[in-house]
Amino acid sequence: MLFIFLCVLFSTSILIIFKSAGNQNLPALPIIVINYFIAAALGFLLAGKEVFSQSFNYSCLPYALLIGLLFFILFLIVAKTTEISGMTITSIASKMSVVFPVLFSIIVYHESLGLIKLVGIVLALIALFTTVYQPTGLKNSLLYWLLPLTLFIGNGFLDSLLKYTQFEYLSDTNIFLFNGFVFGGALIIGFSVLIFRKKTLRYKFNGKLVFMGILLGLVNFGSLWAMVKALNSHIDSSLVFIINNTGVVILAAIAGISFFKERLGILKLLGILLALLSIFLLTMQANGS
Repeated sequence: MLFIFLCVLFSTSILIIFKSAGNQNLPALPIIVINYFIAAALGFLLAGKEVFSQSFNYSCLPYALLIGLLFFILFLIVAKTTEISGMTITSIASKMSVVFPVLFSIIVYHESLGLIKLVGIVLALIALFTTVYQPTGLKNSLLYWLLPLTLFIGNGFLDSLLKYTQFEYLSDTNIFLFNGFVFGGALIIGFSVLIFRKKTLRYKFNGKLVFMGILLGLVNFGSLWAMVKALNSHIDSSLVFIINNTGVVILAAIAGISFFKERLGILKLLGILLALLSIFLLTMQANGS
């Protein structure tokens, strides 16, 4: 449970950093690139001699690079969604995508479905809708809907891919090197985008921007490390995803209200309650209750 708790803490910190950067009008792209440099360097540094070890299964390298690509793309979307829709909606859209790895486990690893799990998945989808929906103004724009929906699908696919890679290739002895390759791939992609963007010349790499990038890199590395450690533990993988995702939703809502004065309307509160209920049902199913 310790690693799940750490993953919740690190994942929520990512949202807080993006929100803080947006409030200070700091550009997201250079922060993300600095973040991946720090995370990749930390991964290879902690891996040490494992980089040259014959025991590492390099067959997982294409998956690591694909995960890195998804990390980069989804990080850009998370930054924009947090800016437009707020931390709570971003966390709901990202973390209620738990339905994807749950379905993935059912189809690929033949976990049982059951009525309780099915109801929990349906409630999760309703929770996403009620949390995102707003009846007037900008909240009804295509961008307001499209960004959370993209996060929902993208994070669901990413979690499923991470579960597959962990199950097939990873152990506690090669997590650091795997993280290094994941974040290294994301760094190459992000740096390439940064170089070819015309706005890059206008970026001012001041102390705040660099600090945000370093801080984001540390918590981002910690989030992936803690998730893989939790998946490698004796706890059922569906339970790991469920507890982590609902923990981030709750903690992000508390942080949004406490630090950024975000307001939760009736529909958003209903969405959070439905999210908690769905997680409770799915947790019961995962525990075999």
